[in-house]
Amino acid sequence: MAYILDANVFIDAKKKYYDLGVCPAFWDWLIQQGGAGRVFSIEQVREELMQGTDELADWAKGHEELFMKLEDSDLGMMNEIFKWVQGQGFVSKAIDRFRNKPADCSLIAYSKTHDHILVTHETFSDTKKRVKIPTVCTAMGVKFTDPFEMLRRERPRFVLEN
Repeated sequence: MAYILDANVFIDAKKKYYDLGVCPAFWDWLIQQGGAGRVFSIEQVREELMQGTDELADWAKGHEELFMKLEDSDLGMMNEIFKWVQGQGFVSKAIDRFRNKPADCSLIAYSKTHDHILVTHETFSDTKKRVKIPTVCTAMGVKFTDPFEMLRRERPRFVLEN
């Protein structure tokens, strides 16, 4: 079992908690854990990150190995997820937004078919105005957590250097 990271984990880490220049140990840990098959993401998240013009976009471009390709089984699961979403009474704008942001559905499908834990900053909500990752994960039986819980479980040490 591995951790699959949502785009917001990378984005918030860069902007708020672990700037690439201030806390390179976090990013080194991601690379190390990716090499061990413990932490990674999917191509659709990489594409989302590379839309930017900042240091994070450059980092994503340079670490293609951390972003997995979807498989046929994942595509079948995506269809199941879309069908579920359409039958849950979400407003049409929410369904359209979910459909037009393929990374979210892809993350859930990949996590489900490979029995991985999806890591996101999103939180569960029963609102019908937005399709949230934890809401779909709960319905589909996909394990999810936030990045801080992942770090507590995995216990990396980001040691101070002078």
